[in-house]
Amino acid sequence: MSEIFNNREIATAVWLTGFAGWALAHKDIRSASRDLLAAFAHKAILLPFGILAANTIGAVYVLQQMGIWDASQTKNTILWFLT
Repeated sequence: MSEIFNNREIATAVWLTGFAGWALAHKDIRSASRDLLAAFAHKAILLPFGILAANTIGAVYVLQQMGIWDASQTKNTILWFLT
């Protein structure tokens, strides 16, 4: 696992997991989280993200055909897209 993720990424995952566990232990935060997820599932949010995902996939394909992008960059590409 440490070959794929560096120490900073592992530490971030541990802290986020701990925070999520703490947050989900509170009923009012759980209900607000459901509302937040429902808001993200709205068409006005999903459509732009879908377009951005298609754009990223297209860019990765073109760069792969040019020999600039390879599979070792998958983690970085996903983290870049999500953040």
